[in-house]
Amino acid sequence: MLTTLTNAMKKFHNDEDGLEAVQVVMIVAIAALVLIAMSKFGTDIVKWAKGVFENDLKKAKITY
Repeated sequence: MLTTLTNAMKKFHNDEDGLEAVQVVMIVAIAALVLIAMSKFGTDIVKWAKGVFENDLKKAKITY
């Protein structure tokens, strides 16, 4: 039983196609998380950034 499990793990680690597939899935998952976060908090982030930039521009006395 243990040797079968060990052999399966060795095969998984030596399988470069499997590693590439796992990497693709991880990249897609991270991109999905970013999109979900942006859809939930995007407007708040934009409002915050706009306020920060406007304050900085006022301090520097630059108009846009």
